[in-house]
Amino acid sequence: MPNWSNVVSVPGWFGWEDQGAGVAVGNIRGTGDSDVLVFHVDNPGGENHGYYRIGWNIQGDATVAGGWTDVKAVPGWFGWEDQGAGVALGDINGSGKQDLFVFHVDNPGGENHGYYRIGWDLNANGDVSGWSDIKAVPGWFGWENQGAGIALGDINGNGKQDLLVFHVDNPGGENHGYYRIGWDLNANGDVSGWSDIKAVPGWFGWENQGAGVALGNINGNGMRDLMVFHVDNPGGDNHGYYRIGWDLNANGDVSGWSDVRPVPGWFGWENQGADVALWDIRGDGNSDMLIFHVDNPAGDNHGFYRIGWDLEPA
Repeated sequence: MPNWSNVVSVPGWFGWEDQGAGVAVGNIRGTGDSDVLVFHVDNPGGENHGYYRIGWNIQGDATVAGGWTDVKAVPGWFGWEDQGAGVALGDINGSGKQDLFVFHVDNPGGENHGYYRIGWDLNANGDVSGWSDIKAVPGWFGWENQGAGIALGDINGNGKQDLLVFHVDNPGGENHGYYRIGWDLNANGDVSGWSDIKAVPGWFGWENQGAGVALGNINGNGMRDLMVFHVDNPGGDNHGYYRIGWDLNANGDVSGWSDVRPVPGWFGWENQGADVALWDIRGDGNSDMLIFHVDNPAGDNHGFYRIGWDLEPA
């Protein structure tokens, strides 16, 4: 089993009803540090709103050495009832700066819909130079999603970033997890086409309250592995679980799946968003796992995260 840091609270959280959350780790300022970006969708009366903030220079024990930015709003948000969200970092336009992908699932009448947009060129204050238009993921399905996430990586090996989107559908009975890939992002943030929809086998849980996805090379063979994460909501405390799809190939398929692994010491009866990121935070050349979730006690929500390291390669 991995080793785990203490659970750390993100300071200054706000919102009584969050409806999705995301986390990403990257070298945003170009200093070589690992910076953590947390995101959530707030659900006040009327339209939802998306917000992010950045913790500079996260350490292996999960403390943030460089402090936190102020909270920054994503402009032009829409949707009264979001049902999942996620964020990812990557240099899409070739500027040498990290771009911020923001993703959410909207819940109008009828089918849900997945959308993303890009904040270009994050600077050392955590601000972007501008935002792309809102881009729809075609062929979305599911009337009630209960978590979603995104990840970036060159999956097909042609030197361009690909966009992997993930969601948990909530039909009658057990939930189901699905992902698909948008190939070859261009400098405008558009993809050349989409893979078919791929099911994560052996899903479980009738009520999920957050989910996320990440890409990294966990087993050290040079191929990307796919980590999926979700929060199950049985009677009593929630529980966080992850599993790994090994060796994602150029078609977006994996060679096999690990067993389902619990995150120990979970807490909270009502979570309202969660995500996972993979990054070498400890600087030992291996992927570390950062788990993030929003708890919903009485009063304001709270955001928490922790780091797991020494991930088992099989």
